[in-house]
Order: sequence, then structure tokens, then C-alpha cells
Amino acid sequence: MGKIVFYHYTSTESAKAIKKSGIIKKSVQKAGDGDVVYGEGTYGTPLGPENGREALARNNYDGAWKNNEDMGKVDVVIRIVTDDSKCPYQRWQVRCADQSQCIYDWQQCDGETVHCRDGSDEQEDVCRNHICPSTDIKCADDLQCFSYLYLCNGRRDCYDGSDEEFNICKTKECAFRQRYCDNGNCVYITEFCDGKDDCGDNSDEKEPCFRNNY
Repeated sequence: MGKIVFYHYTSTESAKAIKKSGIIKKSVQKAGDGDVVYGEGTYGTPLGPENGREALARNNYDGAWKNNEDMGKVDVVIRIVTDDSKCPYQRWQVRCADQSQCIYDWQQCDGETVHCRDGSDEQEDVCRNHICPSTDIKCADDLQCFSYLYLCNGRRDCYDGSDEEFNICKTKECAFRQRYCDNGNCVYITEFCDGKDDCGDNSDEKEPCFRNNY
């Protein structure tokens, strides 16, 4: 691991406030959008000052770039160097493959949104090796995590449809978060596909089976 260098552009007045407080305030932009590369909502970009004011303003402000350039909002550049070996919230975050961005663990392989700018959080090789958070289980194809609460809910949440095709979706007459075994016993959803015969007839381990990361 090396260092990540990025830049924060601002006005002269804002730069004075940053210098005084030692803090770059969060922008209104959500973390993960555009060039937010560190922290949660602090706007930074790898685009250096050598690219010129217009390019910087266009990058920072999109359609309103000209007005913001005229207002001096790219007059001052703050160069930031940070260690790329750790994510700010290590307990809940993982780093994208290009090392330039951290995302939350539950955003990886969610099958809904590509959160990494390099697309690595939804790549097949990454998702096959990804262990879902404790509140999630994997679809039968091993490529996507989904919440226990969405299992057998009548709506297709897995791309392969396996969340509605598992053996445990045959009935919902058991207690909350329980499903019937082939022999009529009820066991909790979390006991299906955990490598143990909880049903008594091993029907909780029959294929197709969701991956419970046991």
C-alpha cells in the first residue's frame, strides 16, 4: 500500500475557515458520488490544479461550473495525502479494487447498485468470495447477498430468482422466520443450509440451497 493524493478546491474565504478549524466540512454530495474519495461527504478529486480552472470547475460543479468559477470557488487548492491502507470506518467498510475508495460492507455484492467507481464491488470473482453480513444470506448463484427478511416474500430479490425457489418457500404457516421441512417440522430460516440436519430428514440441507456462510 502507498499513499493516496487528492485535492479539495474551495474559495479564499472557505480556505481561511478550513485553516482556522483544521476541518473540511462535509459537502451536500453523498459519499460515493462523483469524486468523493475519502471520508463521508468530504469532496476530493484526483484532478490536479495543472488541469486549469475551467476543468476543475466543470469537475466540481457540473452544470453550474461557470457561475461557481466566477464566484472563486476553485481559487484555492488544498492538497491532501492519506494512507490508503485503512478505510475511515474499518469495522464496516471495504476498499474497492483500485484502492481509491471505501464502501460499506453491506453495499458490496448487493446486486442493486454499483458503488465502486471501478465497478469491483459487483464483479463476479469478488462476489463469489464475498462473505455476506450476518443479517444477509447469499443467492444460490453465490453472486448476491440479500436480507433474511426478503426470503420467500413473493418478490424476486435475487437475479437468479432463488430467494423464491428454495425448498423453504413451500409454505409460510410456521412461526415468524420459520419454514416447514419436508417432514412437517418447523425450523428457523437461519438453520437452513447451515451444514446441519435441523429438520430431522435433512430437507433443510437439500439443493438448491442458499449459502449461509457457515
